[in-house]
Amino acid sequence: MRKRIACELAVALLLIGTLTSSFISAVAGKAAYNYATQLGSIDWWPMFHYNPAHTGYSTSVAPNTNRTIWNYTTGSYVRSSPAVVNSRVYIGSEDYKVYCLDASTGSLIWSYKTEGMMHSSPAIADGKVYVGSDDYNVYCLNALTGNLIWNHKTDGGVLSSPTVSGNKVYFGSEDSRVYCLNISTGNLIWSYKTIRQVESSPAVMDGRVYVGSYDWYVYCLNALSGNLIWSYKTGGWVWSSPAVANGKVYFGSDDSKVYCLDASTGNFIWSYKTGDWVWSSPAVVDGRVYVGSDDSKLYCLNASTGTLIWTYKTGNVIWSSPAVADGKVYFGSYDRNVYCLNASTGNLIWNHKTGGWVQSSPAVADGNIYFGSDDSKVYAFGPPPNVAVTNVKPSKSVIGQGCSNNINVTVANRGDYAESFDVTLYANNFSIATQTVTLESNASTTITFTWSTTGFARGNYTIWAYAWPIPGETALADNTFIDGFVLVAKKGDVNGDGEVNVLDLILVSVALDTIPGDRYWNPNADINEDNEINVLDLILVATYLE
Repeated sequence: MRKRIACELAVALLLIGTLTSSFISAVAGKAAYNYATQLGSIDWWPMFHYNPAHTGYSTSVAPNTNRTIWNYTTGSYVRSSPAVVNSRVYIGSEDYKVYCLDASTGSLIWSYKTEGMMHSSPAIADGKVYVGSDDYNVYCLNALTGNLIWNHKTDGGVLSSPTVSGNKVYFGSEDSRVYCLNISTGNLIWSYKTIRQVESSPAVMDGRVYVGSYDWYVYCLNALSGNLIWSYKTGGWVWSSPAVANGKVYFGSDDSKVYCLDASTGNFIWSYKTGDWVWSSPAVVDGRVYVGSDDSKLYCLNASTGTLIWTYKTGNVIWSSPAVADGKVYFGSYDRNVYCLNASTGNLIWNHKTGGWVQSSPAVADGNIYFGSDDSKVYAFGPPPNVAVTNVKPSKSVIGQGCSNNINVTVANRGDYAESFDVTLYANNFSIATQTVTLESNASTTITFTWSTTGFARGNYTIWAYAWPIPGETALADNTFIDGFVLVAKKGDVNGDGEVNVLDLILVSVALDTIPGDRYWNPNADINEDNEINVLDLILVATYLE
């Protein structure tokens, strides 16, 4: 009789004004971290040592972990240094080929076969690739397809890396000449005869070309005519490629010195004595010069005075030319490692062991670094991953003991590359379930967990989700998201007051004939969890009445 009266009362109360339930929720969202948005406009790395002046410095953000994004295996040693433009990596190999790889995945886009080894590093300009080969040629290829546009024959191998400035391409040759060609046609504009071979890559600045030679000289030539402006004799071969910054030219020599000359006059400013040959090319930024030596050390010198700021000792000689970006300096060593140091202090941030000597000079672009190794591979290291939980939303704020609650968890990949990671849902410290998610870069999705409260005591439970960190992930604050409380109550207790009574019947009655999305939908009143509130739910509450 009591249950029948209660049901009749509930039906009568359908005409009473709107009653709504309140849901328990608290959102502790974390500030979004997106590495890619820090990049702004992308600062590509279009030629050896970044630009025609060969300063070796990029404004790009750069990785602070040695996370390998990909590696690509060529047919032989990779001593060429990469150029990176428009999400493509261009690099030569001693298997006689120049390669074009996808910068994000490392997949092959095209390759072009020459007739000689390729130590030369490509230069990219106006949709074309310029690169030298030991087969006595400089090649101009279509950057999109790899098709040959033109080639220019010299009388010696071209190990020098071309430099493009304006409508001209400059390079040295083992035939003891410095060349200047028209970039569109490959026609010779001028050549300058040195005494011995030229493997140094020319630096071009303010209408002048600066280049070293095995005849112990550094030359300054007129960029338009090739006429000699000045030359400076050192005490050894100058294989190092000059860098020009702030009216000065910097380079190394086989006399174990790093030199600084006046760029206009060639007058000596300073030299610094290292412990062995200096084949590495200097990087110059923020009043500092970074350069490696055959004494296995990387040096940081004051650019104005040549005084030592710091050194870092590796396990073997350093022919790789440093790249500086984002407060870090990157370089390779013959100890098979590539290194990342703090540019201010010289402290090691990370190193990565490859399978061969690292003579290739790193390129920094779009937040990644790229380099080659004598293990025949091209490597790409990228920023740390960042996965996150951005929302947790239970379908009910009150759930009957022994019933189920669907909980939606929204997760995101805020990194630059596709990731697979695990997400675990918790009630207090109880693990409810774990799911594996795969997301593309900057993508998000919502996954659904079903929490069966069978075996759980009545009471409030904090519902939260955790995205398990990926190796190398450093931004961990957004891996956890806490929703708030879900009350496990008696079956039929819609309002969570600890009793099943007429108030619960009223709440079900108000929500009768609704489905999710309707105005009066109350998920707590869906007692049988069929996504519809109807007379069956009223009957269940009436059954549980006390």
